[in-house]
Amino acid sequence: MYASVQSEAVFCLFSFAAGAICAFLYDLIRISRRIVAVNTSAVGVQDILFLVAAAVIIYTAAYLKNGGEVRLWGFFCAVLGGAAYAFVVRNRFVNLGTTLLKWLINGILWL
Repeated sequence: MYASVQSEAVFCLFSFAAGAICAFLYDLIRISRRIVAVNTSAVGVQDILFLVAAAVIIYTAAYLKNGGEVRLWGFFCAVLGGAAYAFVVRNRFVNLGTTLLKWLINGILWL
């Protein structure tokens, strides 16, 4: 494989993983919202913090594997990673995480 094709493939995989990680982080926020009811201002703050974290993750992936050059190709791969996570894992992870966290909280409160 040519070096340029290989570097593009690695960059695509890093961007794909960054998108999946961002989707996973948002699912953690979704689980916390299911456990603790929050008002709309807290939801807005959580969303802004998530967007900052997602920007840092995607930029870091671009910086590490592409010399800091941000390209549309990287964002496309990140969106594909988030979509793949959403179709394969999302609902099962959120339901399982919510159930386990509720059991843990109830167990701690019972003790």
